[in-house]
Amino acid sequence: MSTELPDVVRHFFDAANRDDAAAVARAFTTDAIVLDEGREVTGHDAIAAWFRSSSAAVQARIRVEEVLPRATGLVVRSQVSGDFPGSPVRLDFCFTTRDGAIARLEIKA
Repeated sequence: MSTELPDVVRHFFDAANRDDAAAVARAFTTDAIVLDEGREVTGHDAIAAWFRSSSAAVQARIRVEEVLPRATGLVVRSQVSGDFPGSPVRLDFCFTTRDGAIARLEIKA
């Protein structure tokens, strides 16, 4: 199992675990897309709002379990725990990066 993360992905997880929505948003390109629970959000302001309403609201904590390189980026298999029914859950964070920032994130159960 590899646990090497690109710096920007490590920054995303560190910021998420600090409940820092502004820092989470800064990890993304200005035109980035996040797909989560059937929602699609685009851009820094929308990504910060998405994070505040989903992860920070339930005090989610993410523990990286495995990093899988893919042709289009990488998949980070993680355990997410927090103040929500069914906690903890295992989720795949599927990242595409561009120019040192996250261009796309899809979160899958």
